[in-house]
Amino acid sequence: MKLLDRMFRTEADTPAPRYPDRKSRVRLLTLGGIALVLALAAIIFRVCSGQERRLAHTLSQIYPEGEACHTVRAPQGTGIKTFKTAAAEWDQTRRGDLILVNRQHPCTPQKEDGLVQLLTLPGEDYFVRDWNVRLEQHAAEKLEQAMAAARKKGVPRAVLADRGYRTAEEQARAVEQYYELSSGAAFDRPEKEVLQVCAPNASDYQTGLSVHLSVYGGGEADTLSQYGDVCRAMEEAGFVLRYPKEKEPVTLVKANAGQFRYVGTAHAALMNAEHWCLEDYIGALKKAEKENRALTVKTKDASYCIYRVTADEKKPTAVPVPDGLPYTLSGDNCGGIIVTVTLNQGK
Repeated sequence: MKLLDRMFRTEADTPAPRYPDRKSRVRLLTLGGIALVLALAAIIFRVCSGQERRLAHTLSQIYPEGEACHTVRAPQGTGIKTFKTAAAEWDQTRRGDLILVNRQHPCTPQKEDGLVQLLTLPGEDYFVRDWNVRLEQHAAEKLEQAMAAARKKGVPRAVLADRGYRTAEEQARAVEQYYELSSGAAFDRPEKEVLQVCAPNASDYQTGLSVHLSVYGGGEADTLSQYGDVCRAMEEAGFVLRYPKEKEPVTLVKANAGQFRYVGTAHAALMNAEHWCLEDYIGALKKAEKENRALTVKTKDASYCIYRVTADEKKPTAVPVPDGLPYTLSGDNCGGIIVTVTLNQGK
């Protein structure tokens, strides 16, 4: 009987063979795991792709194509071969070495953590009135450089830095002491009147980039017989006279031969060459922007091109900047960003 059973047994009657060893079982489990991972990856990919499409659609509704940033034309005739873009927010127009502060363009409150007391610096080529005289760190370092250069030219150690950064409250007290008026009344003075003291929030001292120099023991800086050497040393370090005598009708501030403002080496060279005050300079950059061109200047160390772009108050501005050349950005406190490009170092 058993023999007959074996003779007539079909394939269907024979049970499926089992994997006889451990290696086969591990192989089966591994293949199953790989299949499961691939399936999960496919599901995640489809979900993420759907989210990306939905996000792209949402952004396209908010920002139509090409309008995520306010775009600006690159100036012509700069010698720059290729441009890229740098996004600039509106707040950046109120910061930087080239901000213009006056009655028409009041300043934004300054963060005092970037200020340094001049008495903490190591230089011994000039005097400082007291511990309250402060400047922005980089401006203070350039002042040290200028005073060291002036000493090498024979200027005596008689220069006194007696005024630096002021808060709005300190500027209000200065106005009250001079005009014997409230700080508010200073704003109400006739618009075309040349002021002896700037009103609060209209004073360049509040930028932390202005320093007043006089003579230790009394007297204004221009009473020094070597005053010209002081001015040249300050210019080479990046400072300009903030309120020149011949520019009173432009600045509407009484001339001050001792108040120097840090703007940077390239800008100081150009402003002095063209006999521009800061108001003139910003105006010249605005004019050049309308004509889609840049200003250029050479110093003993480098050549530069400088141009301005108007920023958008509601969305970021795509500022054209050089691809492969060093550059800096500064606001002008007039709604613009000023780009300074170093074209040739050491030429």
